[in-house]
Amino acid sequence: MRQWHKIGLNISLYTGRLIELNSYADKVLIMLQELTCSRVAGVSSQPSPAYLYSEGAPV
Repeated sequence: MRQWHKIGLNISLYTGRLIELNSYADKVLIMLQELTCSRVAGVSSQPSPAYLYSEGAPV
């Protein structure tokens, strides 16, 4: 980490301390599953672009 700071990278540890590789991989997998589940919740079986052309459409 000191070497990264020397070259200008401002990094920090995820939990404030070092993590064993398998524990880190488990945390990443959990975050990916949560992301996937939250993204799937808003997808319809028949998607429509109508929301892009409605009055409340994002600009």
